[in-house]
Amino acid sequence: MGTRVPQRISVGTEISSAPEATLDYSTPVERENLERVENLYQKVIDKKNLDAADEFFGAGFVQHNPLYGEGVAGFKRFVGGFFLGTFPDLTATVDLAVCQNDRVLAHVHWAGHDESGREFELWTADLYRFQGGRAVEHWDVIEYTELVPWGPARPDGPRPRGEFDLNGTPRQLANLDLLTQVAQNVPLQDLSRAHEYFAEDFFQHDRMIRHGLDGFKECCNNFLHLAPDMVVDPRHVVVGSHIVGTIWDWKGHKPDSDVEVVLVNSDCYRIEDGKFTEHWPVVDYTSAIEAYGYHPKDLFQKESS
Repeated sequence: MGTRVPQRISVGTEISSAPEATLDYSTPVERENLERVENLYQKVIDKKNLDAADEFFGAGFVQHNPLYGEGVAGFKRFVGGFFLGTFPDLTATVDLAVCQNDRVLAHVHWAGHDESGREFELWTADLYRFQGGRAVEHWDVIEYTELVPWGPARPDGPRPRGEFDLNGTPRQLANLDLLTQVAQNVPLQDLSRAHEYFAEDFFQHDRMIRHGLDGFKECCNNFLHLAPDMVVDPRHVVVGSHIVGTIWDWKGHKPDSDVEVVLVNSDCYRIEDGKFTEHWPVVDYTSAIEAYGYHPKDLFQKESS
């Protein structure tokens, strides 16, 4: 079983063809780009049509994950060779997506079985930048710990960051301002102002974290067990009308050590009445497992029991 819990649908979302998907877009162009992302997974993964990728990616497409190789050819080679070759019944469903101008950040649920019948479940966060109706750039967060049993591991090398988009509707820019305030005023080491930004009934889509403001604080304290000096380093931010999406590093050092721990996260938050009310995570725990020799979920589950 994965760490993600089912969606809680509330005001301000749209239900797509994927049951209980949460979609946030503010303009017709954003909606068109979102449809293109949904079509990519439906046609290429669900319908096993690799050639459909040619309709999605633009000339000179830049892939920032070396696992896929370069360009459209690399994408088709890896998806066809590993994903579809290993899991013949694989499906990929956009569970959540937030759009801002030329970018779409999607949380995608992958599920299937290998030829022996062993179950496969994976979450990814995929960020696409569009130009002229085609995707021209891609960044991601992958739960690499779920891939390791079948071979692929997180590749080495830098993960380029993108420029923050300071253009949008008044509501999008207000949400960006709120996210900035949280990053500045609620460091992991001092949660005394968390109640100003997080609702008391804060809803978690992570099975390892209790619902509510207290559950959020417990989660932050657990991260500090891994790295007491942990800070959040934003790499990408996409803000919608109701959802803000991030790709950022939660990084610090193992206690009494110079061993760096870097948790690569994509966190999406729903905003209602000026507060964060709901949270969807995709986390790569590879670095923590390498540093400690165990999965942090073991610590989280012990602390919450």
